[in-house]
Amino acid sequence: TACAIEVATAFILQVEGGWCQQAIGFAVGGVVCGTAVIGCVLTALRELELVEDDRALWAMLAVTAVGALLLMHGDQGVVWPVLVADLLMYPCIVSVGAIAEGSAFSAAAPLGFLLSAPNLNLLVSCGDGVAKAVATPVSRYLVAGGGRNVYAGLLISVIFTISMVDMLIGRLARTLPFREERSEGCCG
Repeated sequence: TACAIEVATAFILQVEGGWCQQAIGFAVGGVVCGTAVIGCVLTALRELELVEDDRALWAMLAVTAVGALLLMHGDQGVVWPVLVADLLMYPCIVSVGAIAEGSAFSAAAPLGFLLSAPNLNLLVSCGDGVAKAVATPVSRYLVAGGGRNVYAGLLISVIFTISMVDMLIGRLARTLPFREERSEGCCG
C-alpha cells in the first residue's frame, strides 16, 4: 500500500540519511503535496479520455517500477533518489488502486452474486485494512533487515503480481455472462 512506501522512506531517511523527524516530516509532506498535483494531472488525463484506463494502469505500473529501481542502494547517505522514487511511486500506486477499484465496481455482478457491489465494497474495505496492517510493518522490517535492495525487489515483485492479476481479471471480465445483460438494461 501507499502507506508502506512512506514508512519505508521515513526509515531510510532517518537511518541512511541521518535526517531528524522534522526534516523527514517536511520531506514526506512535500512528496504527498507533489502526489496530489501529479494525481490531479493523472485524473484529468483519464477524465478527458486522453488515456484509456488499461494504458494508464500499465504506464503507472512502469513508472512505479522505475521508482522501485531508484530505491536500489546507491552511495551511503545519498537519499535524494528515495524521495524521487516516492514522488514517482506514490501517486501511481494510489491511481492504480483507484482504477482497479473502479473497474471492479463497474464490472460488479448483480445483487445475489458473490461479486456484487455490496460484497466488493466489503472486500475492498477489509482488504485495504489488512494490507495496511501487514504491508507497513513488513516494509520497515525489510528495509531494516535486508536494506533498500531487498525492499526494492519486493516492490518490483508486487508490481509484477499486480500486472499479472490485471491481465487475468481482464480475461475473466470478458467472459462474464451478466456483463452484457447489465449494459443492455442500464441505459435503455
